[in-house]
Amino acid sequence: LPNDERRMFEQKIEELTRAHDKCSQYIVKREHEHRQREKTSLNLQQFDETKRKYNDEIHRLYDQIAKQNQQQILLIDEHQKQIEQLKNTYDQRYRILLDEWKIYNNDLHDNNTKLKTKLKEYEKTIVQLRYHIINLQIEYLQNGGNSNKIL
Repeated sequence: LPNDERRMFEQKIEELTRAHDKCSQYIVKREHEHRQREKTSLNLQQFDETKRKYNDEIHRLYDQIAKQNQQQILLIDEHQKQIEQLKNTYDQRYRILLDEWKIYNNDLHDNNTKLKTKLKEYEKTIVQLRYHIINLQIEYLQNGGNSNKIL
């Protein structure tokens, strides 16, 4: 997960831990108060009412934690879907770029082949022209240097 999301989840975990600690402290405090009341001879009805309040508070806090956990699960699922979409998008773009590069590379190869073929043709033409020039020079020299006789 990205650092921002990780920090967010760590903050949520810290909040839940603090809430749990508060609940634990609350329970310990209430148990202590309860013991004090027992020492002062609380009647059974007050004890049951206090117990019910503790249980209600515990259930409320557990429900709150469960809702927060469910929200975190939904966030994680949403982020995983977004990550998967981004991955697919990047994969598609990579394939497109790779295909374009292959086409470009093939075009370069084809152009290179054509240029090599033209170069060979030009080299052949140059060799033929040199041959004709040499033949013309030989003919010129054989005719005694008279250019009118060549034509």
